[in-house]
Amino acid sequence: MDLDLHVGTYNHYNGGVDHDSAGRRVLDRLDAQLDLLAPLGLDVLISTEAKGWFDPDDGRALELARTRLGMLPLWVLAPRHDCNIVVWINSQRLRDPGSHHEAGHPWWHAQARVSVRVDGLGERLWLFGAHFSPFVPGVRIDEAYATCDLANERLAIGGGDFNDDAAGDPVADRRAMPAYKRMRHDQPGGQSAAGMLAAASFGDVAALVQPQQGTREPTAGFTDGAPLRCDRLYVCERLRASPQAYATLPYDAQLSDHRGIHAWFDLAAHVYLA
Repeated sequence: MDLDLHVGTYNHYNGGVDHDSAGRRVLDRLDAQLDLLAPLGLDVLISTEAKGWFDPDDGRALELARTRLGMLPLWVLAPRHDCNIVVWINSQRLRDPGSHHEAGHPWWHAQARVSVRVDGLGERLWLFGAHFSPFVPGVRIDEAYATCDLANERLAIGGGDFNDDAAGDPVADRRAMPAYKRMRHDQPGGQSAAGMLAAASFGDVAALVQPQQGTREPTAGFTDGAPLRCDRLYVCERLRASPQAYATLPYDAQLSDHRGIHAWFDLAAHVYLA
């Protein structure tokens, strides 16, 4: 039975939606982003910063993504900045989806949570899409604590934009940044969101597949000259052995200020089967 899973995450930077001189929405950038994403043949895609996709007067962006990806979208609307989160699933393989989204305290941009049935698994698989606070380190820590219920109790794979330095990665020199930007990367009391997730036994997929420090490529921060690997995929403790390979998409500043990532998982050998 095929229990391989291909999962990715991408920050669309303002939804891939721009405006022309007359103020009309232009979807060329989103279409080009989908040129990268659609050929991957993902089973799960976590889209962060899905801005403008749920405008009641213009649903073209969501429909374009739905058509190009050929996947089922399950979304949560963000309470701030229109930074909505979508979990896309291959509904031929991931069935009976249930939405369990979180949008209240402490979530800055909400957290998408979806459970699905996978043929061969004896329990539901949980998928989460995160976009932690870009501005307040303390809120990110709270968001990490609030994510930890998925670390052990359920089979879970998730990812998104965590807006902090990955645990175990080299930290960029940020002294040239304005003070208000440097503060966004503080670690109050020595704590960080990445550290909290690691303490809860979440596995950082890139680090599991590429354990040699310094080999893992940054995913954002390029425009500030202080790159970091804030876009990450995680697995719960019971799935730590499931990641088989990990890759980054090319960085293209014309498309987004982030680069996408994706990974392949083999669930068969590491969970109880039905």
